[in-house]
Amino acid sequence: MTLSNLKQKLALPLVLGLCDGVITVLTLIANRLINSDGLISFSFAVQISLVSLITGLFVYFISQYTELRRELLHLETELNLTESGRLAMTNLGKQIIIESVVLTIIGSIAAFFGSLVPVVIAIFVQGNKWAPILVAVVILAILGLFLAKLVRGNKIIWVLSLIISGLVVSYIGIKLNIVP
Repeated sequence: MTLSNLKQKLALPLVLGLCDGVITVLTLIANRLINSDGLISFSFAVQISLVSLITGLFVYFISQYTELRRELLHLETELNLTESGRLAMTNLGKQIIIESVVLTIIGSIAAFFGSLVPVVIAIFVQGNKWAPILVAVVILAILGLFLAKLVRGNKIIWVLSLIISGLVVSYIGIKLNIVP
């Protein structure tokens, strides 16, 4: 695998993990971010970020593994193998498990930091209650640029889509008030 291929393979779980972390924190604590009155601590920020990491572990692994396993099944079809699942029992099967675990760890750690940043900002910017949400939406906009580049998509559409998603999820998080 070339360095360029490696960067491409690692970039998607990294960017998606960051997006997931930001969206998760907005869903869980948007109301608390704007109505905290200084009640947000660093340990609370870490706890919320751990929720993103832990839920990400399961989702990312299932996503990565099923995609790679699907590619193996497609390869079996292309090679006209008569028995389904044979390639999964080879060294390729072990490699996709290892690759899935590595990409899962990257995505989950990214989700942790994607959640951590807006909450830490809430700790340090007590005067402007909307600053953490604004920062979260700006982070999503920047990630939209990266996603557009990764998939060779329209930058404006990706950025606006993630900005709108961040605002909608913030509104939902405020209304749901999951973590008061």
